[in-house]
Amino acid sequence: MESPSSPPAVAAHPARSPRPWLAGLLTLFGIGAGHLYAGRVRRAAAVFALSLVACLVNALLIIHLPVEGVVLAGIVLGLELLVFAVAVTDAARAARRAPRRERAWWRGALVVLGSLALVMAADYGVALVFAGRTFGVYTVPTLSMAPAILDGDHILVDHLAYRGPLGGEPRRGDLVIYKYPRDRRRTFVKRVVGVPGDRLEGRDNTILLNGRALVEPFIVQQGGPDFGPVVVPEVSYFLLGDNRRHSSDSRMSEHGFVPREDVLGRVVRVLWSSDEGGFRWDRLGIRPQ
Repeated sequence: MESPSSPPAVAAHPARSPRPWLAGLLTLFGIGAGHLYAGRVRRAAAVFALSLVACLVNALLIIHLPVEGVVLAGIVLGLELLVFAVAVTDAARAARRAPRRERAWWRGALVVLGSLALVMAADYGVALVFAGRTFGVYTVPTLSMAPAILDGDHILVDHLAYRGPLGGEPRRGDLVIYKYPRDRRRTFVKRVVGVPGDRLEGRDNTILLNGRALVEPFIVQQGGPDFGPVVVPEVSYFLLGDNRRHSSDSRMSEHGFVPREDVLGRVVRVLWSSDEGGFRWDRLGIRPQ
């Protein structure tokens, strides 16, 4: 006698493949998140590493390319868009090729949120550990360095210019970011005028450097108190603002010389600038002189 046939087993949850459009969307929020969602962990690590390399290349282009303005912005933005396009396309392809899996909707939601959270945490960690030690963006709130650097400029600073095996020493004329001697929690931007061993004196709106009048074509208006003569001590620097009448700098006793260890980096470019009148297109990507 034949036994009744057993009913076919029914899956508790329908089998689904990762959605390619969702993998691409997650990638826009964080490169690597779409690949994690598709179950491609090694691929996620690879594209995330690629994005870091692209960021480093962009930073080097900003520092070394001899172009400014819209041309520089186009090159940098173009590279970023290319990396995102490659990552989004690859994430969508990985999702299409992923096997179907039985998964409750809430488990799928956890995979999406977990992938995004993991990549965002990795981005934050890299920015905290790596970016802050190599490059920095500072907003300038004063006119003490006008006309080279204006109120409202957002400046890119190379933190490795004077540190590490490839770093050098600050030179006369360099625009630098440093810790304010009276309050080391604050950062100032000024120009290096004197290096260790230099003798400086200020008389009648003229700076004497080692006995000779200093030629400063970037100064629009001289001014400020007389000082000196002073000799810059070892491992220290004499810094001045270009807008001499409106600058607190090494001429003042409360400021004085700046130790080498307090010089944080060299100003590379004005990334962008704005004021009450809006965006200053003429300052986009310029190299302040």
